[in-house]
Amino acid sequence: RTRSGWGRGPWFTLFGRATAGIGDYLDMLGGVRPDFVDIPGFDPACNDRDVSCQSGADYIREGTALAVVLAEALEPHDLVCFENTTVGNHPAASYAVHAYVQACLEQAPHKRFLIRAHDFLLDRPANLANARKFDAVLPPGFAGWRDVFFPRLPNLAYIGLTTAACDRLAAQGIDPRVCHYLPNGIDDR
Repeated sequence: RTRSGWGRGPWFTLFGRATAGIGDYLDMLGGVRPDFVDIPGFDPACNDRDVSCQSGADYIREGTALAVVLAEALEPHDLVCFENTTVGNHPAASYAVHAYVQACLEQAPHKRFLIRAHDFLLDRPANLANARKFDAVLPPGFAGWRDVFFPRLPNLAYIGLTTAACDRLAAQGIDPRVCHYLPNGIDDR
């Protein structure tokens, strides 16, 4: 596949909540201009809703619908980097990422995915309590809430911003061979 101005090779998508400085960050990449896809439904604050009031079944229902949104929004992208789905702020979004990445194993086997992890729901008691709501309602193929927030799929790798993040991912069952330490860059301006 080619894209105007990119030549041959994969397309990159940075995925997560947009920040005021995203343009500056993208400019630092020196000519490589990844697409930045911001999907409002992935913001836990959308509709001023408290996700802690939802049940595990609500998370799955909403996450299944969000997985469809992902499939449509990310269809042209071969390589997608998701931002910090391990924190658990929006359980339905984490479920959607897992469902979408898993569906791509069969429907789009050429696609590859990264999760950039630097914050963990294990450090946030309320997020962990929400995550555990999945255990009673997960469909077949899921062993528990860890499968939602720390998927182990052959088309998925992780980026740890610290060596401690990589160690924490390994403690959650992520094969250390698929966790790559890539420290945060330092803005020297």
